[in-house]
Order: sequence, then structure tokens, then C-alpha cells
Amino acid sequence: MPRQVQATGISCRGPHRAGGAVAGRVCVPFHRNGAGHCRSAQVHSDKKPFYIISIPHMCGRFTQTQTETAKAIADIELPPLFKGRYNVAPTQPVVVIRQGKSGVDLIPWGFATQHAGPVINARQETLREKPMFKSLLHAHRCLILADGYYEWNNAQPYYFQLPEKDLFAFAGLWRTAPGNGAAMETVILTRSADSAIRPIHDRMPVIVPHTDWSDWLEQCRLPQPPSLAFHPVSRKVNNVSCDDPSCIQPAPEQTRFNFL
Repeated sequence: MPRQVQATGISCRGPHRAGGAVAGRVCVPFHRNGAGHCRSAQVHSDKKPFYIISIPHMCGRFTQTQTETAKAIADIELPPLFKGRYNVAPTQPVVVIRQGKSGVDLIPWGFATQHAGPVINARQETLREKPMFKSLLHAHRCLILADGYYEWNNAQPYYFQLPEKDLFAFAGLWRTAPGNGAAMETVILTRSADSAIRPIHDRMPVIVPHTDWSDWLEQCRLPQPPSLAFHPVSRKVNNVSCDDPSCIQPAPEQTRFNFL
């Protein structure tokens, strides 16, 4: 059952986008759904009418800003039109290195489903049990390039990155989209959060430092969670159309639901 909260002064504008605002909706990511789907939560306001809040599941947004670093550390030539991203959202193309393939691909983030939103995460602990994922472990492993990600706690967004702000990758899986032999799609693996992250969220993405990329791609071996630095950021990151350096700048923690 979706978590219900009190919200006041809600104002929603803009076209529908994955994980973003819709007319009559506002994106406030604080509800988690264990299935890995992008879902919505019901919000009752003191002021009528009734509102729906679209909520990205963990890990539901990330950044990939270091295009030059990718070339320097791994001789990766990014697509000519790819620019640094500060607010990557589900269904958007992400930079992927596939097992056994040279170069990189731009692949939409999320496995499409017939009866729900896209599945964007896969739990590391149950990969060999889930029909959607177990057949992909042998030859469909991949890395999703990133240098940080966002997570929410009680509607407050936080930005996480390696202490040195290095480029890394999320461990992932990819597949050919059912019914479309030419299209591909990808998911990000998650694991239980370590003690430093758990006060914010009980899950975290599986982060692979660039020195360990071949371990996942060639040997199906994952590293231990690295230490991460994090800080609160502005709720502007809730809006997927906000995609600039201000998204990752430290901002005071906001403790009230008040959408103006």
C-alpha cells in the first residue's frame, strides 16, 4: 500500500517524463517498492483535490559527467552526441559497456514490462532465482558508467559519490527487448547498504571501481562496497528536466513537504 503523507501548496507543470512531473503530479521520491519498479505513492492534501506523486525506485537517478575521464582510464570513446549528465532517469539512454563487446553502447535504462513501470534494478542476492535475470548472468553482464547517484530519505535527496569523485560503474545486466530484436535495455544491480549508507536507505547500487571492471565482465565477480561520500542536495533534482551542475551542489536539508 502506498505511503500516505500530508502535502500542501502542490503545483505541477510540464509534460510527462519518466520519473518526472506530470500534469496533476509531482515527483517526490521517498516510497520504495521492493520489486524494482518505478511506482507512484498516494498523497492526501489538506486542500482538495487528491494528488498522485510519481516516485523513482532506488537506485532511480544518477550522474555521468566525466566524459574525458572515460577516455583516459579505459580508452572508451563515448558517442559523439553524448554530453555530461547530472540527472539521468529511467528509460533514458545510458552509457553501457557490454560483456565480450568492444566500445560502448547507449542503451535505455529499464526492462520494459507489460503490466507495470520499467524494472530498473535487480537485487544481487536473488539474481539466480528470478526468471527475468538468471538467464542473463552467463553472457549478458554489463557496466553502466557513472560518477555519482541520488537517493532519498523522507523526500530529502542526497548525492553519493566516491570520496575522490572518481569515475566508476554500476554492475548491470542487459537484454534484447522482448518482441524487438534490435533494441536493448539494461538494469542496475543493487545490494544491502553498508552501515554508513543505511540511515539514508537500506539498499545501494553495486558500485564497481574502474580497477575492478574486468572482474565483473569476465569473471562474474563483484567487489565489496566502497566507501562513499554524500551530502544533501536541492529537491530540484526531483524534476527530470533539471540536468545541470546545480543538481549536485550541496544544499540545506529540507524537512517539510511544501511544494510551491
